[in-house]
Amino acid sequence: MDREQCAAILVERLKIFWKATRNLEKRIHGPDFREPEELLPRRNRSPLASWFKSLPHLHLPAGMVPDIYHSGTKMGSAPVLYARKKDSPRLKDHFGPYLGDDKPEGTMLMEAVVPDKTIEGIWELILLDEMGAQFGLYWHAGYELLRILYDWDEVFIGKTYAGLPDDGECLFGDGRATVSEEDRRELLSWNIAPYVTMRDDRAFAHYCVFSPFGGFYKVRRTVVLSPKLEIKKPVILKKVEYNCGIIY
Repeated sequence: MDREQCAAILVERLKIFWKATRNLEKRIHGPDFREPEELLPRRNRSPLASWFKSLPHLHLPAGMVPDIYHSGTKMGSAPVLYARKKDSPRLKDHFGPYLGDDKPEGTMLMEAVVPDKTIEGIWELILLDEMGAQFGLYWHAGYELLRILYDWDEVFIGKTYAGLPDDGECLFGDGRATVSEEDRRELLSWNIAPYVTMRDDRAFAHYCVFSPFGGFYKVRRTVVLSPKLEIKKPVILKKVEYNCGIIY
């Protein structure tokens, strides 16, 4: 498979995942700190059940399901992804400073998930790691916003992401900041089509990440497949800083 074919497959997987993530966003709302009760339902059925199906090349041990709890303070909270036994009760949300055993515990989703040893499996592992919690971010947790970019026309012209309208906070939506012409020329020189290569006991993923609170990053991730699954931290190959114009 050549790099162009690989990129087309990975972008399609990203679009499917992002559509599922936006649908999940519609169903899950960040906690309302004016209410004493938790906003998220405490039924034993995980709200992530249908969302996780958008990552068909990732698997959990038999009898386990993906789930979330919210963690943070009144300054901001974000979903925490974890895995639990299907018949186990859901973990409670946690707001406020961590005090000893008050912090909810569980098996983090990235620790439990096993990818197919294919380019799709590796890519879906990257999507889960980079953008798995891109829903239900509350107020100052917006600093965790990020996107994996793959098409400069979509970024600079389309004002959409993965074929869907963006939430207005990530792709320069509020007009408070712009990309300079010098930075634009630099970015347009980057080939940001994602690709994954497999070699023996490891895989290498190349892609571009944008954060409105950080900038543009062209990165390489190494995923070790054996003897134990391990996803390495990103290696930054190129970077263009970006000031979103938001001041707290």
